[in-house]
Amino acid sequence: MLEETEVQVFSRLRKVMTADGFELLWEKKQFRKTTETGFQNVSISISQYTDDFVMEVSLGTRSNLVESLVGQFLNYSPSFLADSHTAIASMGKLLGRPYERFVVKTPQAFEAACTRIETFMHEQGFTFLTHYTNLHNLHEAYNTHPTQNCLLAYNTTHRCFRGITIARLIESPQWAALATNYQKVLQAYGVPTSVKESFHKLIRYLEYLHPN
Repeated sequence: MLEETEVQVFSRLRKVMTADGFELLWEKKQFRKTTETGFQNVSISISQYTDDFVMEVSLGTRSNLVESLVGQFLNYSPSFLADSHTAIASMGKLLGRPYERFVVKTPQAFEAACTRIETFMHEQGFTFLTHYTNLHNLHEAYNTHPTQNCLLAYNTTHRCFRGITIARLIESPQWAALATNYQKVLQAYGVPTSVKESFHKLIRYLEYLHPN
């Protein structure tokens, strides 16, 4: 039943996604488009609760350069590193809500959910993905308010590592101040000593990096 519903959902949304250059990666339950710098993707998770199916959508972008640098210091496994996101947000967050879940228990509810997702992608989703494929836009989202929550990151530790890396890659004049701020954030969150040491190693590495 669950796999049948997944097939129906991805088949229903395939047309709108392929029209914008995305291809279906069934094994990853997502639509993905390769870019010059990484990829954009739209993931759809469907969970079954008795007779109900609950669907959620998330959107992400990846900068291969950012992820290859950050992954070295966060000790990502090779399998995870290949799919890690530089920016990720749920459809709910992008709509200004804690979440946006679709309960698909009737053909009418299924059709309404898919139509709503299509509308969202045309009105906001594709624009979001294009906007946050650009490093300067990522820098603005990550680093304008380094001590506040970031729309594009679920994990505070990873946000610090990505934020400082992005700042260095665009040669931000605030880079040194951001490094200090992110060190304070990690300290405030009480991360393990090993994480703080890894962040310090990343800082030292970035100091000698020449982006251009």
